[in-house]
Amino acid sequence: PSDFVSVTVDWQASPVGPPSAWPQALRGALSIVSQSRFPMVVMWGPQLAMLYNASYAPMLGSKHPWAMGRPIEEVWPEIWETIRPMFDGVLRGDGATFSEDLLLPLTRNGFLEECYFTFSFSPIADGTEVGGIFCAVVETSRKVIAERRLRVLHALESRSLREVTAESHVDIPFSRLYLANGADFSLRESSGPPAAANEAWPIAEVAHARRAQVVESPIAATATLEAPLPVATAPVESAIVLPLAAAGTRNPLGALVVGLSPFSALDDAYRRFLELISARIAAEIAAAPVMENERALRTLSDVVPQIICTAGPDGNAEYFNRRWFEFTGLSEAETFEAEGWRNAIHPDDREAFEEAWRATAREGSDFATEARIRGRDKEYVWFLMRAVALRDVAGALVRLFCTATDIDERKRHEEREAFSAHVSDVLSSTLDARALLQKVTELCVPAFADWCQLQSLSSDDELTVEAVRHRDSKLHERLESLVGRSVVAMGGAVFGSPHVLRTEQSLVLDHAATVRGVAENVPDAGDRAIYEAAGLGTALIVPLVARGRTRGTLHLVNIDPASPRSGISVEIAEELARRAALAIDNSRLYEREHRVATALQHAMLPAKLPSHPKIELSYAYRPAERESRVGGDWYDAFGLSNGRMAISIGDVAGHGLEASVAMNEARQALRLSALEGLSPAQTLRRANAALMLDEEPPMITAIYGVIDPERSTFRYSCAGHPSPALAPFLGRARYLEGGGIPLGVERDAQFPSREVSLLPFSTLLLYTDGLIEFDRNLERESARLLDALNARVHDMSSDGAGALVRNVLNNRQIDDIAVLAATIFPLQPIPIEIKLPASPSSATIVRRFVSRYARVAQLGAERSFDLVIAVGEAVANAVEHAYRGGEGAFVLRLDYRGGEVIGEVEDVGTWREGRPNPERGRGLSILRAATRRFELHRGSGGTTVTFAL
Repeated sequence: PSDFVSVTVDWQASPVGPPSAWPQALRGALSIVSQSRFPMVVMWGPQLAMLYNASYAPMLGSKHPWAMGRPIEEVWPEIWETIRPMFDGVLRGDGATFSEDLLLPLTRNGFLEECYFTFSFSPIADGTEVGGIFCAVVETSRKVIAERRLRVLHALESRSLREVTAESHVDIPFSRLYLANGADFSLRESSGPPAAANEAWPIAEVAHARRAQVVESPIAATATLEAPLPVATAPVESAIVLPLAAAGTRNPLGALVVGLSPFSALDDAYRRFLELISARIAAEIAAAPVMENERALRTLSDVVPQIICTAGPDGNAEYFNRRWFEFTGLSEAETFEAEGWRNAIHPDDREAFEEAWRATAREGSDFATEARIRGRDKEYVWFLMRAVALRDVAGALVRLFCTATDIDERKRHEEREAFSAHVSDVLSSTLDARALLQKVTELCVPAFADWCQLQSLSSDDELTVEAVRHRDSKLHERLESLVGRSVVAMGGAVFGSPHVLRTEQSLVLDHAATVRGVAENVPDAGDRAIYEAAGLGTALIVPLVARGRTRGTLHLVNIDPASPRSGISVEIAEELARRAALAIDNSRLYEREHRVATALQHAMLPAKLPSHPKIELSYAYRPAERESRVGGDWYDAFGLSNGRMAISIGDVAGHGLEASVAMNEARQALRLSALEGLSPAQTLRRANAALMLDEEPPMITAIYGVIDPERSTFRYSCAGHPSPALAPFLGRARYLEGGGIPLGVERDAQFPSREVSLLPFSTLLLYTDGLIEFDRNLERESARLLDALNARVHDMSSDGAGALVRNVLNNRQIDDIAVLAATIFPLQPIPIEIKLPASPSSATIVRRFVSRYARVAQLGAERSFDLVIAVGEAVANAVEHAYRGGEGAFVLRLDYRGGEVIGEVEDVGTWREGRPNPERGRGLSILRAATRRFELHRGSGGTTVTFAL
C-alpha cells in the first residue's frame, strides 16, 4: 500500500499473495504498523514473509526494498539459526519473547557488521491459530559499542595499552606503539600478533605531519565477534596510523598503529575513539618528565601547615597532602572512594563549596570560600579554601590546585560577635518575663542543643522549671508539662544543678554524668521518664547570675551520647546565660514597677467624671501594650462657677513611676490654676511655671479649656498637644487649631488663646497621640479618626469615647491612650431635623440622640422612655420596610411646643404590600400605644409617620 513503504512488489510471487487476499488479522496488524514511527515488522504465513514500515527500512541497509514480502530466513540468513528458536516458540503458543541488546551480526552493507538490537516477537492471532508474528525493534548498536569504548578509555587511566587492548580485541584487534628515539622511531609496545621485523608503517610521515593515515595491514590478524551462535570471525584488512603529539611542542613523540575492526565502518565515532586513545598515550608520554618535579612538590606540600589538594580538569580530586589525613583522620580509601572527602565538609557549607568547585572545573576560574571541615575529633573547624586553575600554553584547563588555611579562631570570634549582637537584639525586644524566657530557649535550640531547660531559684531555695524547648514538637509538648513545677530535689543533692548553684561554675556532663544527674536529682519517676524520652546524651549546665546573685540554671542537652561539647560552645553559652539572667532580672523588676505604676496611674485618674445638665462627658483610657512601661497620659474634667466645665488632657514624655508622678503634678497644677479664675492660656502658663521649679522638669503636652453652655463656646489653649476635634450635629467633623510648645521646655513660654462656637448636640474630642500614632502613619490615622466622627460612632452608646477607641484601633497600640469626649446640649429644646441612611446603625444613633433630646426637654423617665420607643419603632419600620433591601434615607424631625414633643419620620420608599408576618408587624401598634396622637400617611412618594406625646 502507498501509505506503508513506497516500493514496487510483485505480490503474486510473494508468499503472502496479493493484498486483496490478505486476511483481516493481517490487515489489522499492518494498520498499526503503518501508522507508527517506531520500527516494526510483521512476518506472516508459514514462510514468515516480511512486511515492514518506513522506520524499519534503514535497518535493512542495501536489502531494502528487495526484502519487502520475502521470507525472513531469505532476508537474514546470517542470523537465522539464532532467531529461529524464538519464532518456533511463538508459533507453538509459548507467548511473546523479549531480547535486550542482543548481538546479531548482519550483512546489510556489503560486510558482516557488528549490530545489537532490543526487540520482541509477539503472536498475531488468525482465528484460533497463530497466523503471523509481530516485531517491534530498536537498534542499540551505537549505545552498546559506545559504552564498551568508554570503558576502554577509562581503563587506560590506570592500565597499560597492552593490557587494555587484550580485552578489547574487537575495536583494537592489534596495536603497535612507536616512540621517537632521536631522529628515528622505535617500537616500544605491541598487542595482538607479535610484531615482525619487516612490518612497514608510515610512522615518520604521520608523526611529522601530525595527520592520521588508513593503510592496508600486512599482519595476518583476525577479529572475532562472540555472538550466541555461530562465532563470527573475519580477517583484519586495514589499520590506522595515528600521530602522538604533545600540546605546546613541535617535536613529534611518535605514532600509534591500530588494526581496524572488520565488523565496523571507520565512521566519526570509531575514529574519535581511536584519536582519544592516542591523545591519552601522548599525554602520559609528555607528562613523564614532569613526574619527578611533581613528586618533589608533593614532598614539600607534606611539611606545610595548610591542607593541599589537586584535582583533574573534571574536578575529581587526585591528591591530598599529609596535613589532610592528619587533621581528618581519614584513610586514603575513605578520602577517594566515592569522593568521600566531600563528606568531611560541614553539610551546611557543602552546597556552596561544591558549586564553587564545579564552577572552577567548568569555567577554569579561581575561587575562595569559607567552609568547615570535620576533624578526627568530630569537631568542625573553619578553613579558608582557595582554588587556582592551572592551564596549558593553549589555555586549556589541566589541573586544579586548592589550599585550605585554618581560620577557625578568627571565624569563631566573628561568630561570637554576631551572636552577641543577635542576643542583644532579641533580649531587648521585650520586657515581658514569660516572653523573654521563651526567647532564651529559642536562642539555644537548635543552635547549641537538641533541647534545653531554664530553671529559676526561688526565695526559699527551690528550683522551678520556667521554660523548655525541644527540636521535636511532640517531645517539646511532654517537656512543657514540667513548666511551673519544681522537679529537682535540692535537699542534700551535690551533683548537677545544685552543684552549679553552689559553685556558680558551668558543668559539662558526658552521657554517664547526664544520666546520673537525672537519676539522683529528680525523685519523681514520671518526671524522670519525660527527661529520658527527651534524650539524655551529653549536657552543659550554666548558672544564671545577675547583680551578684545566682538566679537559676540553664541546661543545654544533646541527644547523641557521643556528642562533644567544644570550648567555644561553653563560652558562648556562658555569655548567653549572663545576658539572659540580667534581662530576666530586669524584666521582673520592670513587672513589679509596671504593676505599681499602673495602679498609681489608675488611682490618680478620675474614676468618675462630673455630671452636668447641658454637657455629656465620656472617657476612655488604655495603658500601653507594646511599650515597656506605662506612660503619663491623663484626662480630667471638673466644674467651675456659672455652670462652666473645665476639661484637660495631657501626655508626659517618658514612662513608669516618674511619668505617673509628673502626670499627677501637671494635672493638679492645672486644677489649682483654673480655680483661680485664670484664662486657659494663663492656666497653662501658671502650670508651666510650677513645673519649671523642678531641677529636671518633665516635658508634657497638654490641652486645657473651658466649656461655657450659656455662651455655647469652648475657650482653650494648647501646649504642643495633638489638635482637638469637633463633630457638629450637622456637617463634617474637623480638627481645631492647636499649636504651642510643651510644658516644661521654656520658663516663660507663651501659649495661644483659642475660642470656638459649639452648636447644639456637637461633640468635642480631646485625645493623646497614642490614638493616632499606633500605626506610625499620622496622616492616615488622623483621617480615620475624622471618618469615625463623621460616622457618628460616638453617638451609638453612652460610652462614646470608648466606642471611638475601639473603632479606630485596628492594630495593637504602642503607647498609652487617653480620650475625653464632651457633647454639648442646648439650653432649651429646639426644632431638630436629622437625615440619616436607612441602615440599622442609624437606628442606634437615633435612639441615642432622642434620649439626649428628652434630657434637654426634661421629659422625665416615663415620657423619655415613650419617646425613645416611638421614634425607634418609626425609624425601624423605615429602615426595614421602606426600601426593600435597597439604599435610601429617612428624616427625623423633633420639636417641643406647648409641653408636647412633636415627632415626624419620613421616607421616600415604597412599603411592602399585604399582611405582615404574624410574629412581626407590631411597630404601628406600639407607636399608637406610646403616643397621644399618631398619624400615618402613605403615598407614591413615600411614607410619613407623625406623632405627639
